[in-house]
Amino acid sequence: RSAYTEGEKRLLEQYLAEGGRFLYLTDASLEPGLDALLAKYGLQVDNGVVADPRVDPEQPYLVVTPFYGDHETVSALRASKLNLLFFATRAITVLREGTLDGVTAMNTVLTTPEAWLETTPDQEPKLDPGEKAGQLGVVAVSKRPIAGDKKRNDEARVVVFGDTQVLLDLFGIEGDRNLVLNTMGWLGNQPKKLTIRPPDRDISALQIDGAMLGNIRLVVMDVLPMLLIGVGLTVWLTRRSR
Repeated sequence: RSAYTEGEKRLLEQYLAEGGRFLYLTDASLEPGLDALLAKYGLQVDNGVVADPRVDPEQPYLVVTPFYGDHETVSALRASKLNLLFFATRAITVLREGTLDGVTAMNTVLTTPEAWLETTPDQEPKLDPGEKAGQLGVVAVSKRPIAGDKKRNDEARVVVFGDTQVLLDLFGIEGDRNLVLNTMGWLGNQPKKLTIRPPDRDISALQIDGAMLGNIRLVVMDVLPMLLIGVGLTVWLTRRSR
C-alpha cells in the first residue's frame, strides 16, 4: 500500500530478468510506482475506475463480465461461460512499444463494450468527452523468454489484476476463484491446475418447525432424563438384591 523504493524496484527487475514470476494486484487508491517496470513488459495500469452499467446501471462500478482473451489461464472459464465479478477495478492497457525484446502481452479478461474509464470516480459516474470507452481490459498477462545459465525459468511471467477484490471472492464467486487459482497455476508452471474446480458443497441445513422443536424438547428434557433415572434405579435395585 506504499510506493516501492528504488532498491525494491531494481530487485524486482533483476528477479524478472532471471525468469521470475510476478503477480500484481492493484486498487484505484494505490500508486506503488511500478509503471516503468510494467511498461517494459507491455502493461499499463490506467488512471481511473472502470464503470460498466450493462448489468446494474445503479452500480456501474460493479463490473460483471463473461468476456475473455485467448489465453490458457481463461480458456476453461470461457468454455464454461463463467461470469467474473470486479468492484472498482482499474483498466489494464497492453502496450506495443517500448517493451523489452521478446515480450508478449495480452488482456485475458475484458469488460463489456458498454464500459468506460471514469477518471473522476468521486463524482457522479458518466461518460465524459476524452474518457476511454469500449471493451477495456481488467486482467492482463505478459511473458518473455529468458536465456542464460543462471535463469530461474525459461521465461519471465507477469500478471496484473486491476482489482484486489477478487481475492476476497475466492469462496463466493466461482468464476473469480477459478481465475485466481488458474493464474497461480500458470505462474507456477503447473498446467494441470488450469481447470474448472468442482463448486463448493452447499452448507447442510435442517429446517425445524414448531412441532418438531416441541418433540425435540420432549425427548431431550423429559424422555431421556426419565430413561436415565430408570436405568439408574434398575442398576441400584439389582445390586441391592444381591
